[in-house]
Amino acid sequence: MLEKVQYKKLSARLLVLGFLMVTMMMASKLTFKSLFIELEDVFGETSDRLSLAMSTYFIIYATVQLILSFIFRKINVKIFLTVSIAFSCIATALMALSTGIVYFCIMMGIMGIFQAGIWAGNLYFLNKHLPAYMLPIANTVCTCGVAVASTVSHGISALAVAINAWWVAFVICAVIFLIVLFLYVITVNRMEKYPKKVAIEIDLERNEKNNKQLKSPNENSCQVNVNSRGRLALYYVIIGAICFIEYFIYCSVLDWIPDMLKDTYSGLSNSLALVFSMVVPIGVLIGPILMIMLCEKYSNYFLIAFVSTAIMLGISIMAVFGYNKGIVVAITIMLLFALMSRAVGTVFSTIIVTRMKDKINTAGFAAFTNSLGSIGAALAPVLIGNLKVSFGWTKTYIVIALTCLILLIFIGLSLTFSKGARNLKKLKQEKSV
Repeated sequence: MLEKVQYKKLSARLLVLGFLMVTMMMASKLTFKSLFIELEDVFGETSDRLSLAMSTYFIIYATVQLILSFIFRKINVKIFLTVSIAFSCIATALMALSTGIVYFCIMMGIMGIFQAGIWAGNLYFLNKHLPAYMLPIANTVCTCGVAVASTVSHGISALAVAINAWWVAFVICAVIFLIVLFLYVITVNRMEKYPKKVAIEIDLERNEKNNKQLKSPNENSCQVNVNSRGRLALYYVIIGAICFIEYFIYCSVLDWIPDMLKDTYSGLSNSLALVFSMVVPIGVLIGPILMIMLCEKYSNYFLIAFVSTAIMLGISIMAVFGYNKGIVVAITIMLLFALMSRAVGTVFSTIIVTRMKDKINTAGFAAFTNSLGSIGAALAPVLIGNLKVSFGWTKTYIVIALTCLILLIFIGLSLTFSKGARNLKKLKQEKSV
């Protein structure tokens, strides 16, 4: 009995640390993006040139992740994760010594190398050690870590800008991340001392207490039809394309909010633009929570993602006509867009990973989807930066709206993998006969 109580406490601690792991990984790279306006003044660079460093990060991050997706089964994930995060923290701290765009590109590239396996490695340990009933919660908190990271990075950056010491933001992120790593490794080591049956017994005990059948978060995986190598390969292609486009859209909007606000509303200071943009990540926090709740209730999460993307398309059209109608209107539209875009991304980057872990290697598939998303995120800063410089924000938002339409088409294709859709087609065929 005492063994189960201790394991539950460690599980709760691992859940919190998993959330902080994602939060600080994202915050360390988002801090650079949130400082764009300040760095433009300090180094005399333009935002589109600074975005080259972000693109460097994501291209290297995605490439390393693709490699890792094939070798995760063969490496010691704990040692890999520990070394990677330690070097990532060093690279983050060294960003404070930057002398210009070349230095930023080099250090962001190094960060991309060492952060590539953190998301997949974290999901690996959560799926390995947490009791089954906690995995949906793990989905929620890890996805929320992305949203909280935006707020953390913008908050730290706003503070650093306010005291005229932009470099402090990188040091703070590095120190916090190191502390999280230290606590994470201690917790995993302690959980590994317990036999695997403890987690199973906790689930069975919870089942008996609630007087219902034990519900595995993977039971909805039966709703996905990948019963042949051909369909599995096609599944990888379509889901990869969706992750690529979705992350491209997400970064195209969210990463450029401070610049859009400052360009559109004259007189807005750098620090105030950062503060306003901190409101938007609230949508990034709410969206995944709502999406995970819906997917827990309904099995056809492809259909849920399709409807959500249709709503996101409508919001993107609102952005075309409403971003310059007042700062309150602009922030509201961005808030709604953040909510829906992150909700859709949650389905394909997090929910699918855990629900299909019996059919697909968790760490490998997580690395694959995240790498494709990272490539989209890498292209977004450069393309959107050049678009807004050459054509202005109205035409830039038109391009984003058209990209949302393309995403809707691909998610429509993903519906063919739903067994519910296949059964409906079969029923219609039987009726016609």
